[in-house]
Amino acid sequence: MTQSNIIGSETVNLLSPLLNLLPPEERRMLERSAELVALKRHEIIYREGESPNHLYLVVEGAVKVYREGVCGRCQIMRMLGIGSFFGYRASLAREPYVTGAAAFGKTTLCRIPMNQLQIVMSKYPAVLNFFVKELATDLGIADKRMVSLTQKHIRGRIAESLLTIRDTFGVDLEGFIDLDITRQELADYSNMTTSNSIRTISTLVNEGVIAVKDKRIKLLDDELLLRFSLIG
Repeated sequence: MTQSNIIGSETVNLLSPLLNLLPPEERRMLERSAELVALKRHEIIYREGESPNHLYLVVEGAVKVYREGVCGRCQIMRMLGIGSFFGYRASLAREPYVTGAAAFGKTTLCRIPMNQLQIVMSKYPAVLNFFVKELATDLGIADKRMVSLTQKHIRGRIAESLLTIRDTFGVDLEGFIDLDITRQELADYSNMTTSNSIRTISTLVNEGVIAVKDKRIKLLDDELLLRFSLIG
């Protein structure tokens, strides 16, 4: 992990939904306290049980938020792309992290000390409302995924995961999802074994629903994938 106390205009733009809620003095204070952190693939950002100290923002790359399950199996709860804020819920709840977070690939984060953020939240209700709305949105997504992970069949789970990942990270110039994801990672996100993930992906390829090139996946039939996702 490498750190830099200099943030550029791109980072400021990504922070603007938060910074624009503040008067100039407090805005400059948060900008001065912000720092960039560069991480390698799979590098840990924070672990379950640690004390929350920072608000994080994804500037480049991707982040996975996960929990360790039985027998050390990882369950990926969320995958976050550029512009996503995370890491603040535990601080607002005054409790340790109940999840861990790690870089999905080569990733750059902006982080701001939570003690600085709490100062502006106490003075400006609009900032607190901003994070309440973020939390409410996350809760709605979590509720929907709970049904998917516990009630849908394997094909429905894979279909929903692929559509969600594509909508989060977009596609590259060749139309492949702009995120290299292994079959194990897809399984961890879809609550299934790696072998089931591999078999289901192979079936979807044979049916012409998706295309695969190494770790890259292209969605060829959104309508059919959505149908699989809806019927479970």
